[in-house]
Amino acid sequence: MESFLIYLINYYFRTLRFRDLLDIETIPPAGMFGVTCLYGMYLYLMPAKTGEVSYPLMLKDRMGVSISQSAATLVVARFFDFAAVAL
Repeated sequence: MESFLIYLINYYFRTLRFRDLLDIETIPPAGMFGVTCLYGMYLYLMPAKTGEVSYPLMLKDRMGVSISQSAATLVVARFFDFAAVAL
């Protein structure tokens, strides 16, 4: 039970990070949480990191965010991930 709670907290913070990077006030938090959770599922299930493609596609389909803007936020998030690991 505790691990599921930690999972939800982790994805809540991921949702906040992606929402802040997008800087769009019209995206509902619940919708963004759903996109973040589905993105995580595809990322873990699809081979060779092909799940990364699901994030921009889902944001375009569900939230109306352009592919270029959503891909840019994904690149920035990955850069910050790399920087955090490097430190």
